This record gives sequence, C-alpha cells and structure tokens, in this order.
Amino acid sequence: MTNELLLQNNIDLLLENNNKFQKEICKVKDQNKTQEQILIDQSKAFIVQDMIGAVAHQWRQPLNTIATMLINLETKAEVGKLNYEDIITTTTNINNTLQTASKTIDNFRNFFISSKIIKKVNLKYVIQNTIDLVEAQFTAHNISIEFIYDEESEYIINGNFNELRQVILNLFYNSKDAIERRIKDDNSIDGIIEIKLKEIDNNIEILVFDNGGGISNNIIKKVFRPYFTTKLDKQGTGIGLYLSKTIIEKLHNGLINVSSSNNTTYFKILFKSIN
Repeated sequence: MTNELLLQNNIDLLLENNNKFQKEICKVKDQNKTQEQILIDQSKAFIVQDMIGAVAHQWRQPLNTIATMLINLETKAEVGKLNYEDIITTTTNINNTLQTASKTIDNFRNFFISSKIIKKVNLKYVIQNTIDLVEAQFTAHNISIEFIYDEESEYIINGNFNELRQVILNLFYNSKDAIERRIKDDNSIDGIIEIKLKEIDNNIEILVFDNGGGISNNIIKKVFRPYFTTKLDKQGTGIGLYLSKTIIEKLHNGLINVSSSNNTTYFKILFKSIN
C-alpha cells in the first residue's frame, strides 16, 4: 500500500469517526433538551397543588360577593322594596363578577400551556399576571406582595411569557414557604414579598426580596442545584430554582443569583432590554 493510499484511508477513517462523533453529540444534545423539558413539566406538575389552592382563594371572594348581592336582592323582595332598577344593577354586578372569575380560570389554564415561542414580552405584565394568580392565597396566609416599578417604563425583553411567569411563581412560592416557617416560630411577623423592576443602561433587573429568615451560608450555594431542597416535610421537589435558573440563563440568556442577610433573601435576575 502506497503512502498516499494509506494517508487517504486514514483521512477517510477520521472523517467517518468525526461523523459518528457529531451524531453522538447531536444525540446527547437532544437527550439534554428532552430531560430539561421533562423537568419543566415535572416542576409544573408539582406546583398544581399550590395552584389549586390559589384558585380556591381567588374564587372565594367573587362567590361571596355574588351571594351577598343575591341576599340583598331577596331581602328587598321580602320587604316589598324591590324594583326593576335593583334587578338590573344586581344582575350587571353579578355578570361583571363572573367575568372576573372567568378571567381567573383563563389565567390558570394558560399557565399550563407549553410553548417555546420567543417574542417581545413586557415584564410588568408577566409579574402583575403572576401576582394576580396568587395574591388572594398569599393574603390569606398573612403575606403581602409589593410590586414596585416605573409607570413610564416598558421593561421589554425577548422572552417566553409562560416560562417567565413560572420563574416568578417559583420565587414567590419559595418565599411563601420560608415566610410560613418563620411565622410558625414567631406569629407576630407579617410576611412581606417585594418585587422591583429596574432599568439599568441596556439591562432590566428584577429584584425579589422576602423576610422569610434568609438562607444560611452553607445552603445558599446549593439552592440552584437539581433536587436540592430544604423542606423537612418532603413536599419539596428541589427542581423549582434549578428550572428557574435554566429558563433564565439558557432560554433567555439572562442571569440569576441569590444573596441573604438580616433575615432577608434577595434574588436578582438580569435580562437584556430591547427598548
């Protein structure tokens, strides 16, 4: 065999091995994408219980409002003071209340729609929509949510509305769990979650604070690891913050970090603005 033929055979062998290697890389990438999607779906499945509780709290107020309006209508009928205008006013108010309740269901239903479409997203709407989902439930647990932003700013990024909403929801429920553990030890404490939107140069920053007691130094470095949880009742999956980091950094090219001091936990998320 001549040197030229031997060289050509070696080149062909290298090309063949390279093709096999490239196929293996693609296969591993596909497996990683599949695994990430499984984790995202798993995280959503585990949050269903909390979301059902939120739905119950969101519906309790409109149902009570409707019941009160019907009782008032019945009382007026019994004493002979019911007129046509009362009926129209009451039915209009009931219809408006039902529309609000229907919108609540739509918001919860849309949360579970999977989509990877990236488009312009207003972070104000993402955050406010998430607050609307859980505020009644958190209020019932003595936890208030404060949302601070500049009314004149748009806070637009390229992103996925539902995935970003899951990130905010994960942070809210982590804060809620921490606050409830602290309140259990000291019921004189009012739970506070504060979320701020800030524009800094070409970046948009989301800051989430809570007074749930903070995170110890030996734990804080582990919170973004998959399957790491501090919940003693084994109700935590340990994938919420890991998925949040994946969604922010891999899907949105952003950054997330956490710090803690003086019984307060601080999550900071950074995105590129497209304003």
